[in-house]
Amino acid sequence: MSHATYQNKWVECMQELMEQVQIEYLPVDAKENGQHFEPGFQHFALLYIKYLQIYRKLEECHDQMVHPQKRGSIKKVLKSTIIRILELKEQLITFNLRPLNRFVALDEVLTDLKLNPETVEWKVPRYFLDGKECREEIEDKQHKIDHWLGVFGMPLDPDDLLDKKDPFEVGFTKDQAAAIVQKNVRGRMSIMKDRRVQFFKASRKAASKKQEKENEGDPLESQVLAATRIAAHWKRKVERRRFLKMREEEFEFLGMAPPKKDKGDADVVVEMQKQRENRKKMQEDSDDVFEKALKQQLEWLQKKKGADIKAELLEERRQWILDYCQNPEHGKEFPEKFDEFYQRFDKAQDDDEGEKGKDGKKGKDAKGKDDKAKGKGAKGGKKGKDAEAEEEPLEVPEWPMRSPRGWEGGLREGQPGPWFLLGRFQGKT
Repeated sequence: MSHATYQNKWVECMQELMEQVQIEYLPVDAKENGQHFEPGFQHFALLYIKYLQIYRKLEECHDQMVHPQKRGSIKKVLKSTIIRILELKEQLITFNLRPLNRFVALDEVLTDLKLNPETVEWKVPRYFLDGKECREEIEDKQHKIDHWLGVFGMPLDPDDLLDKKDPFEVGFTKDQAAAIVQKNVRGRMSIMKDRRVQFFKASRKAASKKQEKENEGDPLESQVLAATRIAAHWKRKVERRRFLKMREEEFEFLGMAPPKKDKGDADVVVEMQKQRENRKKMQEDSDDVFEKALKQQLEWLQKKKGADIKAELLEERRQWILDYCQNPEHGKEFPEKFDEFYQRFDKAQDDDEGEKGKDGKKGKDAKGKDDKAKGKGAKGGKKGKDAEAEEEPLEVPEWPMRSPRGWEGGLREGQPGPWFLLGRFQGKT
């Protein structure tokens, strides 16, 4: 298949996942609308089957797609889908008609959906064995197993897990052994007797045929009779073959029998395996190229813009320290932790959400405020000019820093602090 085929399949999977998310929120939406919707076994069974179908498509896309970044995105979605399938399996066990039985019967659901039982068969993701990370872990485990097998003197060949115990080694009593021997002897005698009877029958038949040939009359009549019998047998054979062929075609049409396998099917399977191997090689090459390009870009970014980015980040933190110390609530104390520096972004998001909630109220009062603003426009302009004239620049107070190890108002002597952020203030004492 082409790259576009798996791309389209990926798009279909994402659309189906969005539909599944909406279906999963049906109980919540029904409760908000005042409707009664209690999820049960049927609801979770439908979700489970649909997620399994999506999982198979995603796993195939991840296995066959070549683009490394797309494969990474698909892998994240695939892991989330697997987790959701396991959660649904636990919920099915909870709602199972057989309490706490891990075998969940989905026959009725599959019959209603007109699906084959193969739909709910679980298949292990192939990246568990083919992935680079898993491959290294498997190789390490295999080396450890080989090492310990060699230490204990055990063979390294894989065991076929078959029971190689000889059944005749089971202990028998004398009576049981004698009964088995008698049974075998009687069977051999019966076989010899049957062969003798068959020999007598064959000899009698040959003698009767010989006698019939001697008593034959007109040879032409016998030839016609023989030809008639041959034609009758041949017609019966031909009609039987035609009937069996019609029956097989009808069974295939009705879906009661699997389609015939042509000679080219084996070639198709081999071709698919070769195609998968070629795609795996293309995936490895693409991953290597992507990793090299990513490494080169990171080195270029660190070399060209690393110093500027570092300076901007340091300047941002220094400015935050200045604002923190200028706040009268803190009393010119140096911040002990930088949690507030990172929490302010969360506060900004909360404020934005609060403002969006108030937009409706502000929209209602907008007309009244605009009318009032028109009457006070001139006065406001004059006040604005006076305010700009009266504004004075803020003076940055000199910090009571006596040494690079401590602050008089903040950190004690020997108390650790982020001094790399205050490099430009080292000249002040």
